[in-house]
Amino acid sequence: EHPDVGAGPVPLDLTGIWRSISRGTHKDAFDLTPAGQEIHDAYDRTLDDPHLRCVAGGAIRMEDGPFNYEIIDQGNHILILYQYFNETRRIWMDGRDFPEGIEDAWLSMGYSIGHWEGSTLVIETRGMKPTVWDAAGMPVSASAVLIERKYLDGEGMLHTDYVLNDSAHFERPIYRHAYRARL
Repeated sequence: EHPDVGAGPVPLDLTGIWRSISRGTHKDAFDLTPAGQEIHDAYDRTLDDPHLRCVAGGAIRMEDGPFNYEIIDQGNHILILYQYFNETRRIWMDGRDFPEGIEDAWLSMGYSIGHWEGSTLVIETRGMKPTVWDAAGMPVSASAVLIERKYLDGEGMLHTDYVLNDSAHFERPIYRHAYRARL
């Protein structure tokens, strides 16, 4: 549990270029639903991995990737510019709701809304394109919801805790953690 849960906003300056230090701790065995297992079983990592066709793998895979990214605070939104596939992600910080029908949007990076809980940036992403979020073929459905919590530790490292909620493909949420250092 994060100490900032429910706290009033105390935004931090996360701007800058961040390099991957650890791709985090991962749960390597997933509790797939029958639909998720069917997709996973049909997946051929030598043919079906989007990266092999120079197609970005979506927000989860980009965040967890080994390449640098840059965070730019634009006031009403935060941009993340990924070196990996030159992808861009916009996180709306202006209090808006998700657009109606977002589950049918099938956006490469999804549609992200953020807010501050204390000094933790909380990001919720919906409307992701049905694809796989890793090279092993773990599926993501159009109804999946990704929650990220970005925070700095005492040494200035940027940590990201991820929770993927996708009841169409997984029996329980997927938890991951990774951290980066500012260049």
